[in-house]
Amino acid sequence: MRRVEEVVALDPRSVQPGPDYLLHAIMDYIVDPKFTAIEAEQDAIDTAEEEILREPSTYSPETLMRLRRDLLTLRKSLFHEREFLVKVCRRDSHYISEKAGSVSQVTSDVPFVL
Repeated sequence: MRRVEEVVALDPRSVQPGPDYLLHAIMDYIVDPKFTAIEAEQDAIDTAEEEILREPSTYSPETLMRLRRDLLTLRKSLFHEREFLVKVCRRDSHYISEKAGSVSQVTSDVPFVL
């Protein structure tokens, strides 16, 4: 949460309109590192594909299992964000105001699949 505090300290006006704006800052804090994890996983998968195509006989099935486990872990880690964002999209909370912007603005930089 230190990063959220730093962002708010740098630009307190960004969250002044209400809790929904603070929520956006918190979601950025939670979701942004997942982009790095997703990109790293994609790079590992790309490398594995190249190795399989280049020399299938030397490719280790353990590597494939590790990649699969890592991908499942990442997918499971997105579950809570997804559930939360479904509620935001439905406007299930009176803390999310109309003035906070459209649902597409609130969720535009959040990597998840419904």
